[in-house]
Amino acid sequence: MRLEKDFIGEIELEDHIEYGIQTFRALQNFSISHQKLNDYPILIMNMVQIKKAAATANYLAGSLTSNDCQAIVTACDELLTQQTYDQFPIDLYNAGGGVSVNMNINEVLSYRANRQSLHEKIHPNTHINMSQSTNDVFPSAIHLSIHTYSEALITQLEKLVVVFTNLEKEHAQTVKLGRTCLQDAVPITFGQGYSGQKVFVIRQIEKLRCIQNESLELVVGATAVGTSIGASAVYTSNFYSEISKNMALPIRCAPNYFDALQHADFYVNVSTILKNCASAFSKWSSDLRFLSSGPTSGITEISLPAVQPGSSIMPGKVNPCIPEMMMQISFDIFGKDTAISLAAERGELELNVWEMIITKNLFESFELLSNAIPLFIDKCLNHIVIHAERNEQHASKSAALSAVLTKQFGYVKALELTTLALKKNMTIKEVVIQQQLLDEQQANKQFNLKNFI
Repeated sequence: MRLEKDFIGEIELEDHIEYGIQTFRALQNFSISHQKLNDYPILIMNMVQIKKAAATANYLAGSLTSNDCQAIVTACDELLTQQTYDQFPIDLYNAGGGVSVNMNINEVLSYRANRQSLHEKIHPNTHINMSQSTNDVFPSAIHLSIHTYSEALITQLEKLVVVFTNLEKEHAQTVKLGRTCLQDAVPITFGQGYSGQKVFVIRQIEKLRCIQNESLELVVGATAVGTSIGASAVYTSNFYSEISKNMALPIRCAPNYFDALQHADFYVNVSTILKNCASAFSKWSSDLRFLSSGPTSGITEISLPAVQPGSSIMPGKVNPCIPEMMMQISFDIFGKDTAISLAAERGELELNVWEMIITKNLFESFELLSNAIPLFIDKCLNHIVIHAERNEQHASKSAALSAVLTKQFGYVKALELTTLALKKNMTIKEVVIQQQLLDEQQANKQFNLKNFI
């Protein structure tokens, strides 16, 4: 057992526990959920990268001895290499500002560095947290983590672009009935629809690339409120050189510390892109459910793969399970976006302290999308069956085909023909022939569906 002290009191911890008294207090105070810091290794690793660069920067600034610097760097490298996270057990729901997260990292690194140090005891605040504040290192770790999460999501979105590109080519001539306001409109092709979905995904990838670039602007050096108290210019300059070298990324200092600490609009922008993705997945999934409705009394223009039985009482019923999963994920992301917006709005004065709830919801949204996209591709998009003949029948019967007549006969006459077609349950082509406005050959040519696409 070892004795740990802070200004509140003292506690005994078993020797094998690497964290210290502040983490222990966080465990006592915030036993809220089953979601722990160690569920987010990307955040932990980026905090450790910051601590490693800070140690070297402090040594180069003359504030940390060579031995102590080497001990801290070795402790950081151990964590980065071993990737063990059991010593980071604090609940994600904790006090504002991320102090518990920062101190959990500081205490574990202190414990490990003291196994390496040849001289004085390395203290979690004095040495590991030297020239730093939770207020600058924690949001900086979030930024670096967003860069990593964005890359993972981009990888999945790029796969989706390939799928939509292939579907666009495969169904370039597969006609379907276009619908607006859920009512019959003029024909388009499935390929044209897929082209729109492809371009949407490409646009989100471009936005995420911009976010990745912005995420490399860190606020390390600002310390508590942006005045850089406790951090020298030499330390700050060396920090950015070291972390850029260590992570092989063009990491740079935010142009204005006060802006970066006060405002959380970057997180709102990130969440907006994730919400955009979710809104599209929800829309596409809703469309798939609509077009596959049936099979005997619905639209049934497409069939979705049967991935599991759809009812416990109706034998043979198959539900659109994967689209329904995607829609529920989307609803969840919409809720997380609301929480992020509220947290961003509630930042007071010099600091937004609600980054813990922002972090939780952002990272969860990233993970939901990155995990769901491969399932959407493999268990749905790649196995959709398009019923070409039924689609062509629906497109041919649309009264909206009368739009092609407005230039030739005027809007009023086209409206008259449409009304008659609907009243007599005839196609526009049949009415035009019956009214002797066009002969059969002319009508067949004018109402050839290829002319509409």
